[in-house]
Amino acid sequence: MFQGWDPLQNPWLGFDIVSAWKGLLHEEECYYTELIREIVLSEVRMTGLNSWQAEEPEPLLAFLEAWKELLPGFVVHDILDMVVLPELRVATKLWEPNLGSVPIHLWVHPWLQLLFELGDEYQLELEELFGTMRLKLGNFLSSWHPSDGYGYNIVSPWKAVFDSTTWELLMGRYLVPQLELVLLEDFEVNPANQKLDKFS
Repeated sequence: MFQGWDPLQNPWLGFDIVSAWKGLLHEEECYYTELIREIVLSEVRMTGLNSWQAEEPEPLLAFLEAWKELLPGFVVHDILDMVVLPELRVATKLWEPNLGSVPIHLWVHPWLQLLFELGDEYQLELEELFGTMRLKLGNFLSSWHPSDGYGYNIVSPWKAVFDSTTWELLMGRYLVPQLELVLLEDFEVNPANQKLDKFS
């Protein structure tokens, strides 16, 4: 049944059978664990490494959501460690917002809830990922013009992710100077065309 299985295309295949096995082997946990390792994890890992792309998180997330009650903790960790995080690291470093790419929050944020739920185990990985994002967003804002509304769509989703200190530093270092430059160079006040009656 599982030979040639693509869990990204058909995540529910074999779910009922494995669920029944779990019930039968509940007193023999080591056998169930080995079953999951050899049949399910091997297929997910192979498919993930060969065809999954970070920019399309939904198929792998759908599998994890479908199987979450049947997967031992080590399987989730293995998938994150061997498939998800390596791909996210590479894709994040290659991502360039100025090239019309998919906004990065659309494919990074869906993983954050799971990573946060696992607590301190992935703290270092999150810090590395967020560090890369700060550099990417900083470089983007350095050449960004406030008239370009695309910048808001790229940057604003990260306010809820970064802590307040990080966010304020990012805005103060990169955004505020751009706004000041626009006010100095582009903002014009024409006294002859002012309508002050509204203020009287």
